[in-house]
Amino acid sequence: MAGCGRLGFGSDAVAIVTPSIAVTTECGVAPTPSEIEITNDGTTALVVQRVEATGGFRVTDKLPFTVEPGATRTLSVMPPAAVIGTDVSGSIKAGTLTLYTNDSEEPAHEINLEARVVGAQIAFDTGGGVSMPVTLTFSATNACPLFQGVTIHNKGDRPATLSLTAPSSFVVSNAFAGTLDAGQSGSFQVRVLTSGPCTGSEAISYAVTGSVCSSIPAVLDATFAITGATSCSCS
Repeated sequence: MAGCGRLGFGSDAVAIVTPSIAVTTECGVAPTPSEIEITNDGTTALVVQRVEATGGFRVTDKLPFTVEPGATRTLSVMPPAAVIGTDVSGSIKAGTLTLYTNDSEEPAHEINLEARVVGAQIAFDTGGGVSMPVTLTFSATNACPLFQGVTIHNKGDRPATLSLTAPSSFVVSNAFAGTLDAGQSGSFQVRVLTSGPCTGSEAISYAVTGSVCSSIPAVLDATFAITGATSCSCS
């Protein structure tokens, strides 16, 4: 999409530039450059002398360069990478690119830049809202704690494949495994597994593959404490 131009008078260089670019940057995937068009609508050579980029964007072309009258030249702009465990699917990385030229009327041209973060966003819900990581707490007196239900969500816009690493201090029943599409959820149950110890803790871990923005692996920190007994047996 090109910006509005103006007529060059006399021996003028006149730059018409793309007013903005909106792209995506995918978690776990190297970003690819986008192109900005620069047209010389004047009567003498247009010189792009230097550029300034903000927001993590950067120009990959060598500067300075010249655009002849009536010609169009592209400039490659690399968006910032989406960082796993830091960036959130659906968030926006915004920046600007300023071109400094010999345009006689408007030597500095500012272009708006936007990169939307895309990827899977995995989180757990144990009944208190969606988050990750999250702690699952089991407690009882002289008895094995009741099982607790867990829902795993993909709040992102890309699918992810999940596989459970079987814990030793807990039993996971009907564990979700396979592809969790964007916007999809899966549920499972967790109960204590012990023969002797009455307290314990373990990270219930899901390996996650694909384009994933959330921290990986997806970890559910589980703890249990059974009071009133010196030895416990739960299965």
